[in-house]
Parts: sequence; C-alpha cells; structure tokens
Amino acid sequence: MDLEVLCTLSWAIWGARNKLVYKGENRAPSTILDDAGLYLGAFHLCDMVERRQTPCPHRTLVRLSKPVDGLKLNVDAACRPGMEVDGVGACIRDSEGAMVACLAKKIVGRFSPHLAECIALRKGLEFAASRGLQVAFMESDAANVVSAVNERRTLGDDGVVIEDIVRLLSSVSGGICKHIPRSGNMVSHQLAFYGSSALVEFSGIDKSPLFLSEFVLADLAR
Repeated sequence: MDLEVLCTLSWAIWGARNKLVYKGENRAPSTILDDAGLYLGAFHLCDMVERRQTPCPHRTLVRLSKPVDGLKLNVDAACRPGMEVDGVGACIRDSEGAMVACLAKKIVGRFSPHLAECIALRKGLEFAASRGLQVAFMESDAANVVSAVNERRTLGDDGVVIEDIVRLLSSVSGGICKHIPRSGNMVSHQLAFYGSSALVEFSGIDKSPLFLSEFVLADLAR
C-alpha cells in the first residue's frame, strides 16, 4: 500500500472515530473508505494544478459542445508513469450541458496511452449501458482512437477493444465518436486522474465528486 494511501485512510478512520466518540455518529466502513478516496483524489488534483502552475479552472475551461438532442458521453484516460495503474473517467451530459452521470475508475495494468484511451471509451459506453442511458454521440481528446472507432479498424493491438466499442455503440446509441481538444474535455480528464488514485470506484447519477464542482459550475456558466 502506498504511504499516501495509508496516511489518508488512517486519517479518515481517526476522523470517523472522533465523530463516534464526541458526536455519536456511527459511519459505515464503506463511507469512510469512499471519503478517503475522494480526499486523496482532490489532493492529487490540487497538487497537479500547483505543479503545472495553471490558472484557475474557470479561466481556462472550454465549454463542452452541446449535443443537438439527447445525451453526450465524454471520456478520458490518465496514465501514471512508472506505475501499473491508470485511471479512466467518463461524464454524461444532457443537451443543456448539465451533468447526468459520471464515472471514475482505476484500471490495473501497464497500458500504452492509446490502449488506455480505448479502454476509457469502452468503460464509458459500458457505464452508459449499465445505467440504461442512450447517448447521442461520444467525444474523446484522443484523435487516433476516434479515427480507429469511426473507421472500424480492428486489426491492430487494440482490435479486441475496438470491436467491443463498436458493439456497444450499436446497443447504446449507434452514433459516432468525435474528437475534442483536451481543453474541452477537462471534466472527464479530472475524473480519470482521480480514478487513477482512488481507493474505490466512483460512479453516480445526478452527482459528482466535490473536487469537480468548480469545473462543472464554471462550464455551465459559459
């Protein structure tokens, strides 16, 4: 277990213990674990922003393009160099740009950036299907993945994953994938980064992790 994971989990357990002793609040172990994961993800996000010395999100975030009708799925992957773990993020928005559902998930293995992006799209479509959501189209900031899916190229190392994506497309929407710049895919990017370090998978309908609030609200304000 990473030292930062151990420290964060210990801190969350200690906080839960204090609430039980001093306030009589008995928190479920799953809730404690979830809180620790969200806190650690938020810490990694703040650390990343500070190290890259980027301006505040509301100054740089580009609004995600709105679908003409129906729901839109945005996906991204986050690779952590030197570690056998990546993260995938997905968000589903309505025609007004409001968040409908989101997913942050850790995937274990040593994947190329291209394959990780393919897996992110597959996981996003699987997530939409599991929630019974019909999406009008999908967006990714990985241009090579978008081309492979739209051209149905299934002969490369990513062939099996592309085949799964094509199959899921027909069951979830039958739509196409579109390329979008990273600056317009920041919500999914932050979800992917969180997923790479999360203790547990996060998925939700009509809710998102607290650390996404500024990104989502700033996006909706545009």
